Amino acid sequence: MRRILFLLVLSIVYPVSVFPSEGRYDSTAEVLLDVKLQEDQITRVYIRPLFATKLEMPDQIIRAIPGDQTESLIKTVITKDRMGIYIIPVAETGITNLLVDTNNSKFNYEIIIGDERLLDYRLGSAKASSESRSPEVLSQEYLLSLVNNYDVLKNTNVISDGVAETKNMMSIIRRDGIVLYTHRILLHKKPHYLCFDLTVENATEFSQAIDLDSIRVHIKDHQFKPRHSVVYSRDLLPNSQTKLVLVLEHSFISIHNDFYFSMTIGGKNYVFQ
Repeated sequence: MRRILFLLVLSIVYPVSVFPSEGRYDSTAEVLLDVKLQEDQITRVYIRPLFATKLEMPDQIIRAIPGDQTESLIKTVITKDRMGIYIIPVAETGITNLLVDTNNSKFNYEIIIGDERLLDYRLGSAKASSESRSPEVLSQEYLLSLVNNYDVLKNTNVISDGVAETKNMMSIIRRDGIVLYTHRILLHKKPHYLCFDLTVENATEFSQAIDLDSIRVHIKDHQFKPRHSVVYSRDLLPNSQTKLVLVLEHSFISIHNDFYFSMTIGGKNYVFQ
């Protein structure tokens, strides 16, 4: 019933005109993630030399047994409170496994060292659930409406803090006559979606077209292609604006990262940082 009411409110407040159709760890790596692993599934953990990776457990660790008993591939260190374990790569490349038993759960990891395409992890682990582990997919319309109408929905108790939260940004960056306004970031918690509420302004005297496929969300040296890049008008007339919403789907990237954006407009690449 709430979903129906939600959609009714959204369709009234904001019509949708165009729907065109990629962090893990803590302070020594680059990207913060919101991740919960599940008991009894084999989880791949990608690590790299010069980085440590931490696995956080729901209860105290009894034992952690790496497949590499010689410590020629990885070293493992259990935290003092026995609620986590650090994985430190020794070799440049390699694959091994890690079995972790806690007071109430068992976790299985495949450790892959040295894949430069993937990021390091700080992973939280959760007890097994009877619920389906296939992530729910939210529609573009639902997400865009949530972004546009968050305040109304929150104030009328249609959605709660347990469903979504926002981080207000109010950032304005100008690059050669193109202005990017970052209004806020919205996190839909379950399933995990990160939405960026932006406005692009063409302050030049020429018409400019936005290449939606070129848009990337950046965290330091890492970039992510949005699952959806939704814009009201791809073609910007002189001295005009358009709303732009970017969506990262099931990425588990934390809302607390420092983000910046890049995109091609009028055939020129812009980095808004």
